[in-house]
Amino acid sequence: MLVLPLYRLSAQQLGLLAAATALVLPQVRFLLLPMFGSESSAPEVFKLLVSGDYPALTWVPFLIAGMAIARFDLRKRAMHWCLGPAGVALAVLGFGGSSLALHLLPGVSADGRFAGTWPGSRLLVAAPARSQSELAMACLTS
Repeated sequence: MLVLPLYRLSAQQLGLLAAATALVLPQVRFLLLPMFGSESSAPEVFKLLVSGDYPALTWVPFLIAGMAIARFDLRKRAMHWCLGPAGVALAVLGFGGSSLALHLLPGVSADGRFAGTWPGSRLLVAAPARSQSELAMACLTS
């Protein structure tokens, strides 16, 4: 329902929007998490958008990227040769960038469960959804 208003956008517009939201929305979520001390006191909309195992602010960029890819002509083999390496490059950028940042920043631990004393360092951890939820809860308690 959140991405339904984007239905009429072109593949290029959706791709740019997906990239922008992938860069911005996780930081917005990180800033909004401390608003409620416990998840039980938060309104349902807040739980849907910001907290929980699959917060919408984190996953909406993936939905928008999927909408952009769906606009491509996937019957052409050339599109497969473009999308495959692009996916590999994004995975290397995401996980490699996370690993590099965690090793280069001072005072940041790379254990994946707690990412150091700098609060924003939790945004640098490339971890599965369950671990991200645990990291978010650690953010609230620290």
